Amino acid sequence: MKLTYLPLLAALCVPACYASTETTSVKIDDTQSVGKIQGSSGVITVNGDKVELLNRVVYVNGVSYGPVPKVADIKYVVTKKDKTLYVDGKPRQAASKP
Repeated sequence: MKLTYLPLLAALCVPACYASTETTSVKIDDTQSVGKIQGSSGVITVNGDKVELLNRVVYVNGVSYGPVPKVADIKYVVTKKDKTLYVDGKPRQAASKP
């Protein structure tokens, strides 16, 4: 392989190597606030609560809500009466302390 092709090869590889599929969003309306993390990591703040997906564990305000799949859909819903964390569509409670 000629050395003149090496920079081209490197340029083609770099974007794919750093591609990311993580997304975060927060939507607020009159009745509820909804924050979402999709992927393998992310941080959102919903009505002052910090929701973090880190190392395959989800936390709300520093409290573990347990492990999640390698790629997960996290949704945190805050209404006037409740706060609920969902992992892949299922409600999740804070993890028990050992």
